[in-house]
Amino acid sequence: PVHRAKYRHPGYPDFIMPCCDGINCRNKTSDHRAKYSHGELIDINEFLSSRKLPVKYHSKHGEVEDTDIKTSGPRTPCRYGSGCPDQSDSGHSSMYSHPSDVASKRLTSSSLKRVACRYGHDCPNQNDYDHCSQYSHPRGE
Repeated sequence: PVHRAKYRHPGYPDFIMPCCDGINCRNKTSDHRAKYSHGELIDINEFLSSRKLPVKYHSKHGEVEDTDIKTSGPRTPCRYGSGCPDQSDSGHSSMYSHPSDVASKRLTSSSLKRVACRYGHDCPNQNDYDHCSQYSHPRGE
């Protein structure tokens, strides 16, 4: 994710979708790793040094100050979507778009919990982002 955040590659998104299993993922294939993020943290200060941001940008990764603020063009979809912890940050939101569905904003935190998929770790839909946003895939003990 760090490399993709710094360099553009035609045919690939700037940020990759998070894997359903995150850092607990056991799929180590290069195809899977290239397609999904696994909780790796971006060195945000280094990444932001090449971008124009609002005067003060706060995130869980650090704080950067920049007085040459210029934003133009469409915003990049945020890699965390509606689950982004920085949605309320005006600097972050000026650069990244988030789902604006009014119904999704009405959801309570308890309704955002995923239900265990009946197929568990053997589910054939583990690479489907919509499926994984609704169902978790616990491993059998």
